[in-house]
Amino acid sequence: MQVLAHQYKVDLVPGPWTVAEAVLLYNQAVYLASDGSVIGSYRKINLWETEKGAITPGPAVSVFPSRFGKVGLIICWDLAFPAMFAPMVAQGVELIVSPTYWSFPPPRATSVEDVREDEFLLIDSLCTARAFENNVLLAY
Repeated sequence: MQVLAHQYKVDLVPGPWTVAEAVLLYNQAVYLASDGSVIGSYRKINLWETEKGAITPGPAVSVFPSRFGKVGLIICWDLAFPAMFAPMVAQGVELIVSPTYWSFPPPRATSVEDVREDEFLLIDSLCTARAFENNVLLAY
């Protein structure tokens, strides 16, 4: 990904992926500048149910300067927790990027299309709410 960012002169936020540090596992994302350098990273704080048994929550929010202004990173389920955005706003965040692997549950009493439509509505609503609440751009 660093080579691609440099080759095409674009900033990228690939991932997230699981990283190991000592005996702990984290769900982590990085921000790559257009020269391929890592200028920011974040370890997911708000873990989804299936992550809680193996993944360690990250220690803090992440805000850092980029060519687009101050950027913050969140990952997936963090979007559902409005309180974590206040520390980023206090640090002057202008753009929040959320790499995500949001899975869609199998249908129970409804069709697959209904379940997916509900998930899309939830995600759209959360993205819109967090952007308006915090007066920031949010890339999901």
